[in-house]
Amino acid sequence: MPTLYRLYRPQTFADFVGQETARRVLQNSLIHARTVNSYLFAGPRGTGKTSMARIFAKALNCAQFDATSGEVCNTCANCQSITEGSFVDLVEIDAASNRGIDEIRNIRESVRYVPSQRDGAKVYIIDEAHMLTKDASNALLKTLEEPPPGVYLILVTTDPEKLLPTIHSRVQELPFYPLSHDQLKTKLERILSSEGLSTDEDVLEQIIAQAEGGARNAESILGQLLSASSQSHITAAIAEPIIGQNTKQEAYHLLRLIGNGDLSESLRYVNTLYTQGVALEPFIQTCIAVARQLLLARISSELLSKNTLADDRETILSLCSVFSASFLDTLLRELREAKSYIHTSLTPQLPLELVLTRVLSESTSPSQTPPTSSPEPSNSEPQPDSVTSQSDTASSDISSGNGQPKQNSSSSSEDNPGSNISSDTSSISHSLPRIQKHIEENHTSLAPLFERCRISSETEDGVVFIAPSQFQKRKLTQYQEPIENAIEHITGHNIRVQFIIEQNQPSHSEEQTQDRSSSSSYTPKTSGTESHTSEPHSSTPDVTLEDSSPESNQTLETADDVEKAAHNLFQKSE
Repeated sequence: MPTLYRLYRPQTFADFVGQETARRVLQNSLIHARTVNSYLFAGPRGTGKTSMARIFAKALNCAQFDATSGEVCNTCANCQSITEGSFVDLVEIDAASNRGIDEIRNIRESVRYVPSQRDGAKVYIIDEAHMLTKDASNALLKTLEEPPPGVYLILVTTDPEKLLPTIHSRVQELPFYPLSHDQLKTKLERILSSEGLSTDEDVLEQIIAQAEGGARNAESILGQLLSASSQSHITAAIAEPIIGQNTKQEAYHLLRLIGNGDLSESLRYVNTLYTQGVALEPFIQTCIAVARQLLLARISSELLSKNTLADDRETILSLCSVFSASFLDTLLRELREAKSYIHTSLTPQLPLELVLTRVLSESTSPSQTPPTSSPEPSNSEPQPDSVTSQSDTASSDISSGNGQPKQNSSSSSEDNPGSNISSDTSSISHSLPRIQKHIEENHTSLAPLFERCRISSETEDGVVFIAPSQFQKRKLTQYQEPIENAIEHITGHNIRVQFIIEQNQPSHSEEQTQDRSSSSSYTPKTSGTESHTSEPHSSTPDVTLEDSSPESNQTLETADDVEKAAHNLFQKSE
């Protein structure tokens, strides 16, 4: 038996739920004979792009096409062949697996042949068109611009931004949108009615929430439930092991506890949910969705979706007044981060517990207005007693948001890059593991170098790292921009970075480094000695074979050191 999304795939324009814009454009162009030869159907997955392309191919070849309504008959031989997938003049190509220039050349050759049907049309549907290589896309341009008579090309994509601008200029683009709550509900109810089944309202709402606007997603989930149930009515007890619980009410209750500022009860409630078998990852996702609705309602009640149920709307409007928009912004950032780390947490409830601890710390409360510029609410620290006891003048120098003192702008940093940097490194230090992970994922070769650094000091807009060696300092300085980009990606701040070396390792100029690597001597480190010579080098190497023997306890920390030592030994041997 085929899956539900194949069994109930739309076969006529009237079967479509949603996508009124694309449907109206195509039907009007057919009625008034204003069709173009190249189209681009762009939108999220599971919204009916390929199905609409097939129906359009039916309309171009339908023997009994109704030119008044712009509807296909779906009963003639051509329509039936397209439904069964055996129509010779309809060619579907998966660009994800046929993305090269050779496949496009085959299309260019085959479009020269006339359609098999008199007065018919040959239609090419290129699915996942954004996966085509650049050369393949360029090879397709001429065919898109001037295809032979009776040939239509329909590009289907979920990522139109990846297509070349020259392709966009040659096609008529039709947008496809995620289906609304009511549209998905209508589609699911049609399927249930056709199958002679029914379901609880909560189950239907849970399916719609997980579908995220995709009809195919909703049909796939419903298909799982139909396979798991032997009854004509699908209850919440049957659906829960497959799609999880509808935890919206639990999310409302947790947010009420957060609004009351009750950290102890909030933590206790999270552990209660866990012991009751509630999956915490989808629960966090539900909390994110609810917190988003609270944020929108806090800004303006008109921003709430029209599809929001009446009961939910009343709860949201009453609950949003407890929070400030800035607090909800902070909460959403923390919840998103917790969701990304819950997979790797040995204790599933720990990420959510950390969120509650941070947002309900003493320095932040739901009714206050935390800074929207700081995406790291965990930076909020209680002020030390010595600070809180200062006068009002001193208190005004405390920077709003992270609870840290502002830096003295009169301090000079030209002589010493870390001279005016605060010794408090809690801000970047807290985010350092995530920064290192981001660098490891995007710059594999840079990660080992950056991991060996440690923070010397930092300000609101700058941080100084200590590199273990001159070699690593030079390499890290070359990659300063991607490091700053990683810090900005994690913290949300534009932070300038600077690298220094240990105080007992004098800095070398680039000219000295080049001279030493080309023809100068190299003084290897021995036990108890970590300094390098910075004196001008003579033509006679200072390193003897005895110095470089295993007994000399020489330390070569980097590949650069090894290469230079080997070069000097080679000169000595000559």
